[in-house]
Amino acid sequence: MLEAENFAAWEIFRVLTGQLRLVGGFESIVVAGVDFSAVPLVLDSYGVPHSERLFVLDKLVLLNSLYASAQNRKQPEKTGRDKKV
Repeated sequence: MLEAENFAAWEIFRVLTGQLRLVGGFESIVVAGVDFSAVPLVLDSYGVPHSERLFVLDKLVLLNSLYASAQNRKQPEKTGRDKKV
């Protein structure tokens, strides 16, 4: 269950996942994570006090890392037969 102190970070992260950064190349697309340039606007919109923003940002960085890792693991690896020569 989500602890109350983490609720704001989770809600903000949920909103930010609509603004994912993707990196393409090497025959695949990799999830880089959320667009952190949108964070100040979302924090303001949700009324997160300035005294709590560093805590929320720390949680967002952790969630972003876990999310990107999980999304990138879902991509099938290409075998020798699948690769173009």
